[in-house]
Amino acid sequence: MKSTSQLLNDYADKIISGKTLNRFESIRGAIELEARSTLNYRDSTAQVATLSNGSASCGTDPSVHTNSDYPFTNEMRVKFDMQNIETALLVANEMNRYTETDSSCGLHIHIKASSLVGFSLETTNGVRRLQRILTCLASASKRYELAFYGLSGQRNRVNNSTYSRPLELSTFEQLKSMNPSRLSNLAIGRRTSFLNLTNLSNYDYSPNERTIEFRGFSASPSLNGENTPNVIRAKHVESALFLILNLLSTAMSETSDLNKLRTARKHPLASKSFQWFLHHSCKRPLVKRWENKDLVLQMISYIMQNCQACDAI
Repeated sequence: MKSTSQLLNDYADKIISGKTLNRFESIRGAIELEARSTLNYRDSTAQVATLSNGSASCGTDPSVHTNSDYPFTNEMRVKFDMQNIETALLVANEMNRYTETDSSCGLHIHIKASSLVGFSLETTNGVRRLQRILTCLASASKRYELAFYGLSGQRNRVNNSTYSRPLELSTFEQLKSMNPSRLSNLAIGRRTSFLNLTNLSNYDYSPNERTIEFRGFSASPSLNGENTPNVIRAKHVESALFLILNLLSTAMSETSDLNKLRTARKHPLASKSFQWFLHHSCKRPLVKRWENKDLVLQMISYIMQNCQACDAI
């Protein structure tokens, strides 16, 4: 039987040998990173804006608790597409100079819904195409959700109504059976679900600018205790992106027959769930920088390490 390191090496070989899908070039999104404290809010805001050429911004978030050493809460938001992921990672690393996080801080990934379908979401055809993708996405999210929660190295987000909670099975069933005519029909479920669809009815944005959100990650791993201060690192952010983009790839390849979709968890352990995810869902690099085997192997080894730490609790 192969060791975990041998299996990860084989999975890395499989990933880099796959062909990147053209449809992924159109995906757009944004990353939100919460920090529980900021040493110098003004400097961090200015530096982030400079580094990202205006694609990132910082704001205060009253839902994040501060500590006495650093007086400001902070939430960094950076837009990305498949050609500028490096910018988002650079900004995440720069946040280390100004911020401190713990497991209560979230890493939320938004994906522009219109970039998944290639049709206007102001049309019935576009909305129904999105409904099929979201049904498949809900199915895949349920099957592999423990691997995603495992990235944080703690179990505090597995079923926490404040931070995140697993997607309810009723959301999948509603998506599967509905016949939507408007985008807002798809805005079902809880805002704090791992897959948050409520932004699809956010009338502050036009239909083609609205997003779906993934809420399962902490802003930094919590391997030394749930509330131990830590820093935001690009490796952690990139690992979350790797999981979400491969989840989207899986969902977009399963839309032909919704009646064949399953929702049972692949395994009760995060590490084994991640192994199943690598086996079934991670078949291609998706972005150019993931054609580098060393980078991919480091990333999936990091995710596995955190999943194993989560299982040990």
